[in-house]
Amino acid sequence: MSEPTQSLYVKMRGRVLGPFDPNRLQQMAKMGQLSRTHMLSEDGDNWRRAGEYQELFLSDGSQPEPAVEQAAPTTESSERPGATWHYSLGDQPIGPVTLTDLRSLVTSGQLGPNELIWKEGMEDWVTLTSIPELGVLTGPPAEPVLTTHQPAAPTGTVFSNTGGQNDSPDLKELHSTIRGSQGWVFFLVIVFYVMTALLFTGFIVSLILGARTENPVQIGYGIGLLIQMGVLFTATLFLNRYVSNCRLFIDKENLKYLIEAHRWLSRVWVLLGVVMIIYLVAFFTLFIIALSTGAML
Repeated sequence: MSEPTQSLYVKMRGRVLGPFDPNRLQQMAKMGQLSRTHMLSEDGDNWRRAGEYQELFLSDGSQPEPAVEQAAPTTESSERPGATWHYSLGDQPIGPVTLTDLRSLVTSGQLGPNELIWKEGMEDWVTLTSIPELGVLTGPPAEPVLTTHQPAAPTGTVFSNTGGQNDSPDLKELHSTIRGSQGWVFFLVIVFYVMTALLFTGFIVSLILGARTENPVQIGYGIGLLIQMGVLFTATLFLNRYVSNCRLFIDKENLKYLIEAHRWLSRVWVLLGVVMIIYLVAFFTLFIIALSTGAML
């Protein structure tokens, strides 16, 4: 039989732990954490059964265990009925223990919901909450609580998607509404550009005629046309940006373009609101002046 003179790696249920020195391995064997069927390796590549290292399983420190003890791994669980579970604290596997033992460890707070457990027949170690009998003792874990909100996620992810199409009825209706108004807004943009050009032409003509006839009213009329042209041109630029962002939203399905489009549209309403206030103030001012002049006459 081989005698380990250096630290060894231990393979337990598909996991490689260690390296552990020989004294630590003997302690693990006495505690039932290491059996003769476990695989040991000096370099992590070449593996041998722990049973070949006889001195690790000495019962009194000097005498080897009887040969029949090599069958201990198969009877290990039979010494305590139901002691088939193993749990891990950090990187250290502990067991076998019974399900009742695990329940006591959970209720006492010694095992948290994210600790790993395993028993014979399972392919890999799983979290404690994966076992219904134990998961209910820890309360609802964080991840399942978050999943209750996931049904609402598709609505948000549709807009953050940069290229995919979505069959959501709400999204289709939104696309249809924007496409329906987009054509009319684009038509208004073209009309406003034409009107801007006409107002600028009227301004030039009025300025020239006023200068030739030395008529200040004609010149004032031309300045009024210039102010109207500036307002209309600014509103047209805002509407043009609105149409462009609507088109980007439809093409890329990104919510930021729809938000930006409505920002530009809100600027149009603010501009028109300010203009209307100025017109109303000017109208009532002229009306009051006219009434005052008529009363004086």
